[in-house]
Amino acid sequence: MNHVIKHPAAAPSITNRPAARNVFGTAGRARRAVVHVVTDRHHYHGTLYVPDGKKRVSDVLCDGKPFLNLTEVSTDGGAADEFLAINKSAILSLRIVNEEHTEPVSIRAF
Repeated sequence: MNHVIKHPAAAPSITNRPAARNVFGTAGRARRAVVHVVTDRHHYHGTLYVPDGKKRVSDVLCDGKPFLNLTEVSTDGGAADEFLAINKSAILSLRIVNEEHTEPVSIRAF
């Protein structure tokens, strides 16, 4: 009979692993904002998530990350996508259509 004995420190247990981080940090909570984004090629209408640590949509635009992530996106050409990352340098304007000021929603890790 072949027995393998592992030292408890050899592999971290699921309780000893660090918490999974998502794109919004450790909290994983955000407010929804429906936005209309204009670039030099298209107009996009979609949902932008504003993380709990940020107060405004403009905080997301100025956070230093190169892309603006939208979900439930539609374009002026009629195309629809579940997710779209827009390079912030291509954005000409952004208008907030509707922003939820209610309880933040939970976001799962990507």
